[in-house]
Amino acid sequence: MRLVNVESLRLELFYGDPTEPYAVLSHTWGKEDEELSFQNMQHLEAQDTARRAKLDGTCAQARKDGFKYVWIDTCCIDKTNAVELSEAITSMFRWYKKSRMCYTILSDIGEGQTDRISKSRWFTRGWTLQELLASPRMTFFDSTWKVLGTKPSLSGPIMAATQIPHYILTGIASLDSASIAQKFSWASTRTTTRPEDMAYCLLGIFNIVIPPLYGEGLTAAFERLQEAIMRNTHDDSILAWGLADGSDVQPSKDKGLPAVSGGILAASPSVFKGCGDIIQRGQTETRIRVSETIWGTIPISICFQADDNTSTFTHGYLSCGPRRDPSKVIAVPLVRCSEETGGFRGSPVFLRPRDSNTVCLVKPGPNRTLEAILARKDRAPDPVHTELKSYWFYLPGPYPLNTGIEEVYPAQSYEEETAMIRTSSDSVDKSAVFLIRFSYKPPTMSRVQRYLLGLEFYKESALGGRLPRASLYFDDPSDRPVPLSKVSEMWSSLSLSGTSEIHLSNELMAIEVRVSEDKIAGQPLWVVKLDENNKHRRSIRLIPRGWPNISDQIRLRTQGIALLQHLREGAALTDQFDRLESDRERVIQEESTILRDLSTVRAKIKALEVEAQRLEDGLKVIDQERTKVADSIDNYNTVIHKFAETQKTIPPDGWLSVGRGTKYHGYEWERVRRLENEGIVAHMMKFHPLIREGKKLVWVPGMTLLMYAAATGHKFLVNMALSYDDDIEAKDADGQTVFDWARFSDGDPSAVISILDEHRSQKDQSNAVENQDTKPRIVEEEKRVLQSRRPPRLSIPGPGRSSPHLPLDSPPPSPRKVVGEKPPGQAQDPQATARPPSRKPKSAPRLHT
Repeated sequence: MRLVNVESLRLELFYGDPTEPYAVLSHTWGKEDEELSFQNMQHLEAQDTARRAKLDGTCAQARKDGFKYVWIDTCCIDKTNAVELSEAITSMFRWYKKSRMCYTILSDIGEGQTDRISKSRWFTRGWTLQELLASPRMTFFDSTWKVLGTKPSLSGPIMAATQIPHYILTGIASLDSASIAQKFSWASTRTTTRPEDMAYCLLGIFNIVIPPLYGEGLTAAFERLQEAIMRNTHDDSILAWGLADGSDVQPSKDKGLPAVSGGILAASPSVFKGCGDIIQRGQTETRIRVSETIWGTIPISICFQADDNTSTFTHGYLSCGPRRDPSKVIAVPLVRCSEETGGFRGSPVFLRPRDSNTVCLVKPGPNRTLEAILARKDRAPDPVHTELKSYWFYLPGPYPLNTGIEEVYPAQSYEEETAMIRTSSDSVDKSAVFLIRFSYKPPTMSRVQRYLLGLEFYKESALGGRLPRASLYFDDPSDRPVPLSKVSEMWSSLSLSGTSEIHLSNELMAIEVRVSEDKIAGQPLWVVKLDENNKHRRSIRLIPRGWPNISDQIRLRTQGIALLQHLREGAALTDQFDRLESDRERVIQEESTILRDLSTVRAKIKALEVEAQRLEDGLKVIDQERTKVADSIDNYNTVIHKFAETQKTIPPDGWLSVGRGTKYHGYEWERVRRLENEGIVAHMMKFHPLIREGKKLVWVPGMTLLMYAAATGHKFLVNMALSYDDDIEAKDADGQTVFDWARFSDGDPSAVISILDEHRSQKDQSNAVENQDTKPRIVEEEKRVLQSRRPPRLSIPGPGRSSPHLPLDSPPPSPRKVVGEKPPGQAQDPQATARPPSRKPKSAPRLHT
């Protein structure tokens, strides 16, 4: 074994397996002039950079990983030495297995193309399969020597490309746990440059040693490999090749021909493609004794599908089956050769039919017994032609008058090298005709003469075949004869007749054609013989000059067909013209009807236009009135704005303004107050809502004017309502008092509550005085006060805000005492005026949500 020293880049020879740790390279070979060979290593300095790229990259990576030696198959093996090459082939699996690291370069995967790893060419080559299975550690690189991953990290793409189970790839299970059929299935889609290498690259996987014999062919090499495997194992899945998709495939004998041997052994790994899921079913029952090969057969002890082995076609059960269905096993199709018996204890001989498939059948019962048979190894040679019921015309030369074939139709059916026309009953219609145009130039004439031979099958024979006939006609001697494709189209309409023997003669030539039957390879062959027969020319009526030849007949018939087609087209055009005339009359009637309807519509449109003008004039008048009203509204808004601005300047002890500019003196306030309290407050709440925390307070039944005044925080309005004896203890429908509403005032709640507390104290004092019969004096005092004071001016509900118009419908009552005024001569009692403790409202005033 030779290894490359990564420091000196020189080859060093080791006898036996080297003790030094080393790395190996796995790659796909390029062209011969692109790879660095053993001979190139002797003159490494003279090699170009491209040829040294793999060597330099491998050695650089090995130095980085601490290895002193590397092994590369292209430059470490002298392939010109047959002995060394044979040793390398049989030892290569062991060399990869004993390496410390395998560098796998995927030359067709560029940088960043990790998604294309499973499509790399490396997974399609035969030799890389054993390198993948043998190497204990493997690192993958792209074409730039960038790391792609390791075998465990890339197990997904590797499984997708190779169909090898993960437990085999990762080393969880040994390679020996896989069946023979499984191992061959991994190589079924791979290829090698030399055909025999498809067998030799699998030697290490099966731990088999056979000498390589280049030139023997793939089939012979693969059969030697299978025989060597069968000598070392009882795994009968080696016979499971050609597995179908579960359907029972009949042997070739059922297609109408005797069964021919396809061989009991596989011809290549490709036939194991569907066997990736086949495993052994415990101890095998099938016995294969390759060492006792007898007369080209292999002795096998097998269990048959039938109760005995006397039936012509049967299936032999193997001790293997699909992993996904333990109830089924693989069955091999077998056909008994009734006339043959072997020398192995008189065992019958069976063959596996060619093109037959193995199938999955239900596992047989335990009572089945093994039968000793001999299975044929040989394969019947492929026939020259395998199509069934093929019919051939053979036109042997030389042809009379030294004529030559000018044209054949169909061209693809004629084989010029063999002078044969071939057809098949399965692909050609019975009415098909084969036309051969011959041409020759008589020495006494300047123009070329032609004749046409037609061959066709016209009826079925008594034996189930088809009988031919020939037709012979003169053809156009001009330079532009009718193409044979056109003649073929018109052939059936020419009323031509033909027989198996026909004569044609004129003053220039006499030709006879005979069609006779022959056999070749079991297929019918019709020999078409053309001869010159001058005696026959003298004995028959000569065809006169100017007689229409076959091309002229075709032209005349073509012209007749064209004329007939023109006549048919003329008749069709006449019918179409009559239909168009009828349609024209109908369209004219429809047009007159539409014109009448159009005049009616136009009259209606004119009337609508008049009505539209009238409405437009009315709309102008309305717009003028609308403009006037808009101007009035603007003037009214201006007046209101000026009035609101004026109200801001009037002191709070002036006049009372309610409604749109209406002023009421103090004595009229009682008329306003005597209105229905709830109606006034509801009216005010509608046009002047109370806003608290962004929400509008809703009017509550039983809400008095005093409650509204307390909620607005208007102290003068509170005093005015109290002066007219509004009940300070009144409650609305929610049980809320004036104090509750005052606490939610948007003004000064403490000032309003102070006024209310003062009024309550004065009312308590008044009640005490009344109990002492002082009421007359108080009444007189009230009159005096009212006469000496001018009523204060009040703005409802506040400056800058418009107020609703309130109707006046009742006379003013006598004025009452104003809250907060102290009767003359009476001292203020500090205890009476002290503010009582405030009460917490039961609930906040209602908010409009």
